[in-house]
Amino acid sequence: MAFPPSDAAPAWETTRLRPADHTRCIESDLTTEIATLVIEDDFGRIKDADHRLIIGIIARETWSIHPDDPLGSSLGQCHWISKSGRDDLTLRTETFCETWSNTRLFFPKAWLEACENDVLIYVLHVHHEVQKAQPTANHSKSVLLRERNRFVCVCPIRDWIYAAYQPAPQTETTCIEKSWHLAHTKTSA
Repeated sequence: MAFPPSDAAPAWETTRLRPADHTRCIESDLTTEIATLVIEDDFGRIKDADHRLIIGIIARETWSIHPDDPLGSSLGQCHWISKSGRDDLTLRTETFCETWSNTRLFFPKAWLEACENDVLIYVLHVHHEVQKAQPTANHSKSVLLRERNRFVCVCPIRDWIYAAYQPAPQTETTCIEKSWHLAHTKTSA
């Protein structure tokens, strides 16, 4: 018995303007003993053959920790750049996030910048302080903490502590610090 040919849309026709490149590197500071994972993802740049939109995305991440102080020394930083444009219009968004901790608190922080033709048109900043739970013998797997309508998941994996931050549904305006504004200043590319 033979299967009939599959029905599929035609392949996306693009022109590659910059090849993709992905790098993973572990750095070890011999003086401070801090271990850092560096991730760089350049997803390339392509041009759509039909409507001529050009798209490019670059992502950079660093994750650092000290082996003798995993709960108090962890630091994560991410920077994503997305560019798109056609003819005389270019759009760029840059997102940044950081999270670090001490022995009592997590400090997640993020901001977004949006530009049109290299003019900054939108900025958003978010910053939190999240109380950590006190360690117990039951913390061998993962822990979900709830603190003033905020959730943090702490998962020890291979001697690293990963913290994922997710705000709960907004019930009070004091649990999030937001600031945004329109800016009309020219930024450097």
